[in-house]
Amino acid sequence: MKRINFFYFRYLSKINSKFFKLFFFCKTPSLILILDLVLFFYLLSLSVLSDEQPGKIYRVLEGHKETVTSVAFSPAFSPYSEVIASGSNDKTVRIWDLKTGELKRTLEGFMDEVKSIAFSSNGRILACVSWNGNVRLWNMISGELLLCFEHKVVHRGENGLSLKNAILWSVAISPDSKVIATGGQYRKNTSKFIPVSKSWAGTIKFWEAFTGNLLRTLEWQEDAVYSVAFSPDGKIFASGSADKTIQLWDLRTNGPLRTLEGHTDTVYSIAFSRDSKYLVSGSRDGTAIIWEIQTGNIIKKLEGHKGAILSVAYSPNGKMIASGGRDNIIRLWDALTGELISTLEGHTNSVTDVAFSPDSEILASSSVDKSIILWKIK
Repeated sequence: MKRINFFYFRYLSKINSKFFKLFFFCKTPSLILILDLVLFFYLLSLSVLSDEQPGKIYRVLEGHKETVTSVAFSPAFSPYSEVIASGSNDKTVRIWDLKTGELKRTLEGFMDEVKSIAFSSNGRILACVSWNGNVRLWNMISGELLLCFEHKVVHRGENGLSLKNAILWSVAISPDSKVIATGGQYRKNTSKFIPVSKSWAGTIKFWEAFTGNLLRTLEWQEDAVYSVAFSPDGKIFASGSADKTIQLWDLRTNGPLRTLEGHTDTVYSIAFSRDSKYLVSGSRDGTAIIWEIQTGNIIKKLEGHKGAILSVAYSPNGKMIASGGRDNIIRLWDALTGELISTLEGHTNSVTDVAFSPDSEILASSSVDKSIILWKIK
């Protein structure tokens, strides 16, 4: 039995202040022992003495032949809610049964590496983008391919202007499932007189989900766009870029809202809180930053990763933030205080993506080690 020490008196004081005083000033050894035992079992019931922290490995999903680049849970209450999807550099997307871990379906036909996937809010559509600029929408009920189109940009080459496919890194679907956003990069000029580092630009396009028709093009960031996201309330669109900034776009006015500056290197990942009041960003500089949307102020800076943070996620209940990076580690943070809750170790290579289940009880992580790990958070 672990000996109760003074550190735990504060928990006892929550029960009864008089009992706390009695325990503290009691001179009778037998009574002290009885009170000590009472306190021990009370704390044990609260798991205060438990060495376990959130993040026990629940299941490992294996089958992809290359790096797993992205993971996504189907939304709660959707017709296909008990599944998790994973995209990979092996040019496939796999659909897994969340309860059994069995592979339910493999989506094929991609001509290049799958870089990002996203479910619609009703769970009926899965959007996938690949490195070659290809966008594919799948019907999750039937498993059929609904639409396939390409994210093209104007390219200035030696022979003049032409349309070429962009390199795509990210995809997101609006809360009403009507609009799809894709983000990436393209070589805007191949002139030998312009340095390669200055010839790339970021590109974002909005598409009508049901037809694939282009709705709007944004080319407001000076370098590759690695992450795009809609706020859950549908009012704000955000993008993270290699230019070290996060740009916020007001979907109500169809105009720029503000630029978030604070990172010192590429912003690889962004995620909104469920109430749309905050945004967390992960960067190559090894930090994650919590931002207040209304003011653009930095609320907390999360530090601890030894290397780039490749992915961040807010838990749906708003209590936790997960971050994964090139140090092969996932960190769980208290979303309110910014304190580190737990460190999850299980991957043998860089963690490429993290995602919470709709009930916030499971965290999924993907990795360069070709696996997906499901962690039990609660």
